[in-house]
Amino acid sequence: MQEFDVSFEKFVYYAFVVTATLYTISFSIELILKRVSSLPSADISLISRRIAAVSIYFVTFLLLAQALYIMFMHNRFLTKNLPPPSSHEFWGHNKIPKETDSDLQKLWFYVTKTDITFTAYKQSQVLIQIALTINAAFNGIDMFFMYFYDNGFSATGSSLIMFHHWTLIWIESCIFNLDLLMIHPDWNWRFVLIGLILIVGCIGDLCLAPSTIKCFVKNENSLVYQKLLWLHLVFNLLIMRGAGVSMIAFDLITTLWQMDWKYGASFQISMIFMW
Repeated sequence: MQEFDVSFEKFVYYAFVVTATLYTISFSIELILKRVSSLPSADISLISRRIAAVSIYFVTFLLLAQALYIMFMHNRFLTKNLPPPSSHEFWGHNKIPKETDSDLQKLWFYVTKTDITFTAYKQSQVLIQIALTINAAFNGIDMFFMYFYDNGFSATGSSLIMFHHWTLIWIESCIFNLDLLMIHPDWNWRFVLIGLILIVGCIGDLCLAPSTIKCFVKNENSLVYQKLLWLHLVFNLLIMRGAGVSMIAFDLITTLWQMDWKYGASFQISMIFMW
């Protein structure tokens, strides 16, 4: 797999592609809904923009899922008959502990530690870089339309949402600027897990947002919707994004504090507000 060129020109190119994709999807959905439904034009516009946003998130999800699959299938801890470490593998290799205090500790080892082949490392690195570039382009475009037009693809104008977008762009730019994907495959593995959790959470936010539901359901206080919303908030927001992401990213943030306290502090603050 070829190297991915991380540059300003490449980012502008992806931003153009993402913008064209967003408008193509939103206009197509809007045209279809106007013909087959009797919803108000404001609701049709909102639904079409939300579907376009979910589509971009889904593309990012597929890229990260493919990276996770490659690393899983080429992880010597999880797959047998893989080639031994080559001279290209510049990183220190983890070893499975002979004894663990509990099954939970053993599970945590496999969640945070890997022994990935060099080929899988390079392939997953390119996929992660493409996914982060697409996601950063989308967040930048969405933030631009929310700020200047008060009407983005994921939400209307909101200082909190814009701060969320800004923190994601900041973290992704730090990953590229500090070459964090070139330190150790463990970092790539964790970035993919964190990315998948956040993407699934963002899709859930858009699908279960009250502004989305009210386009389809007259009574937003229905018991079924309230239960779905509470399950989403407890499981997806608090457990997965709040506790899960923070625990997976703990070692990353600690290492960043040691590399440069400014980046460590920025990552830690961003992680608090991002989820």
